[in-house]
Amino acid sequence: MQYSRHEFVAPWGTEIIVFCREGTNDWNTLYSCITQDEYKIADLDNSNGGVCVDIGAHAGGCTLALLSRGFKVIAVEPLPENTELIMKNVEINGWTKNLTLHKKAIGDISGKSV
Repeated sequence: MQYSRHEFVAPWGTEIIVFCREGTNDWNTLYSCITQDEYKIADLDNSNGGVCVDIGAHAGGCTLALLSRGFKVIAVEPLPENTELIMKNVEINGWTKNLTLHKKAIGDISGKSV
């Protein structure tokens, strides 16, 4: 897979390095989550060291934004190509200690694994 490297600055002033897969919508997803703060992460209070869950983490835009604000993040993403990208981006920024990544999907049948 071919990656391109980008640097975004979040509204709260943190510079975040991201890798995007060529020919995908990664750049748009990461840009809107981080630079445009589409999910209003700047408004979240993290004065007590909060924990957030990113379900369906895709390329990790919300995960990266939350980690950059000091949150601990539990990310859930079943696709191997996405989990690889999330880890690549988290590692380059040095935030692995605050991430728990579940490489699974969430369903509505208790106890059933897919």
